[in-house]
Amino acid sequence: MIIYKEIIKPKILSFDLDDTLYDNKDIITHAEEEFYQHLKSNYFNNFEFSKEVYNQEKKRLVFELPELSSDVSLLRFFVLYNLLIRNGYSSSEAKKKSKELLQYFIEIRSNINISRETFDVLSSLASKYKLVVLSNGNANFQNKELGNLFDNFIYANINIGAKPSKRIFDYLLKLYNIKPLELCHVGDDEKTDVFGAYNIGAQVIWQTQYRMNEKKLRVLPNCKIENISELLQIFL
Repeated sequence: MIIYKEIIKPKILSFDLDDTLYDNKDIITHAEEEFYQHLKSNYFNNFEFSKEVYNQEKKRLVFELPELSSDVSLLRFFVLYNLLIRNGYSSSEAKKKSKELLQYFIEIRSNINISRETFDVLSSLASKYKLVVLSNGNANFQNKELGNLFDNFIYANINIGAKPSKRIFDYLLKLYNIKPLELCHVGDDEKTDVFGAYNIGAQVIWQTQYRMNEKKLRVLPNCKIENISELLQIFL
């Protein structure tokens, strides 16, 4: 643990999900490959479908509608919708199938086993603080045991933006009627988490447990930890 600045007891502890509470790299790679195979085997028979075709459509949409980059679920929906239309589905069929496929993807990408250590740490913190998920992704823990530890789940979307935008942090602050220093955000990413929280005036803890290659920080967090259990030393 490296403490750079004093940590003031917060009212809310917010947490990123991917690569903060678990190692997401293999999880997302497996989910994407399973998803592409499912699409190719069951939905795309009239034209050549591949991961490259999917990504090309994704890039095209983000170029034309940059706001979609802040909402990974909505972006995936429109990519699927457009590809299904191209493959001969009617508009109503494409809309229905895209919704179903989005839920299918969220389900398989949320098949995550949280370590007992992480669960116990969060459980201990939840006994003293309100915990809130603040994520740019779409992993869903709301109906799982872990979800019971969190007071709220806030996911990036086109209405409130995505980290590091001030909009998503402002949304959290207004939701709980707290000042920036009354929030402490825990996350792994140097830009979206560390800079994002710092830029709104909140406290931030850089969680590097699952970081393979750390990037240069633009700003200093309050603290850097290498294992989530170190949060107990800070807050309890």
